[in-house]
Amino acid sequence: MTNLFKGNVVPSGYLNVSGSSVSFNELAGVETSLPIPVTPFATYNVQPDGGTATRFRIREFMSDGTERGNSSYSDGAWTEYAYIPGAGVASVQIYYKNTSDTATGLIFKKAGVKTIDTNGNVNSLVVSNLVPVHASKLSIDADPSAERLMLIDRNTGELLQHRLLDTQFLTLTLPLKYSQEQSISCLVFDNELVYSGGIMDGVQCESADLAQ
Repeated sequence: MTNLFKGNVVPSGYLNVSGSSVSFNELAGVETSLPIPVTPFATYNVQPDGGTATRFRIREFMSDGTERGNSSYSDGAWTEYAYIPGAGVASVQIYYKNTSDTATGLIFKKAGVKTIDTNGNVNSLVVSNLVPVHASKLSIDADPSAERLMLIDRNTGELLQHRLLDTQFLTLTLPLKYSQEQSISCLVFDNELVYSGGIMDGVQCESADLAQ
């Protein structure tokens, strides 16, 4: 697998991460990677290259142009992590080298194993030190006569899901914000119009960690 690490930010500096807030501060003798493109829910193996590393602070750049910090790790020596980007993550920066560390770069490769799919199924993935992937989980128990499902963000009108129902029970994974507010409208339809459609409004998802 190709190493996706392409170098460090110049001038050098470090990431300060507090919860989902993140900032970059210039400082000589430390290293933070240039943004590394990633695919949501794929698994990446990360190792320090050329020496030791005691930092693993992540800035995630989202596909909508926003950014967030990932504060899953305490500072300390590390040799390998498995990282799984959450929904909407387009690229990441990693602050990995403190002034006392000797690493010269990172080895950042897509893992040669099955990835976690959009429904949160791990597919027999066996790795340690997984970065938590926070998301929302919605469990559906549909009417047996329902043949089609639509999920809509009731605040923006965005269509989140539109799918045929080939099973009565299913679980869907959505962005984390939908576990923090009642903002989903759930609609079901009978394609033959024998039965009227139904709606459940103000649905709130469960929070979930897809890495578990």
